[in-house]
Amino acid sequence: MNFNHERLIIDQEPCKVIFSSEPYPVLLKTGLTVVADVIVNKNRSKSERSLIISPLSLAKPLVMRIGENSNKLIGIEVWIYKSGPDKMSAYVVED
Repeated sequence: MNFNHERLIIDQEPCKVIFSSEPYPVLLKTGLTVVADVIVNKNRSKSERSLIISPLSLAKPLVMRIGENSNKLIGIEVWIYKSGPDKMSAYVVED
């Protein structure tokens, strides 16, 4: 169980992502986690990356959007960024 693409690291700079896969499990050193593939629109370039979606501050807003998207993650388009510089800062998800 590996990432399909290079892992996307989110920081305080907003980036626009479009989910291109449904969630899938990945085994990390810390245990099993949930990942989805995204198309990233950042700095006027597009790339495919894998995004860990298990943090609660990221998962909760996505679950709400999944319900509004025929129970699918694929096709959901959002802006994501961290609320602060700390590793443990919450994610912010906006339309």
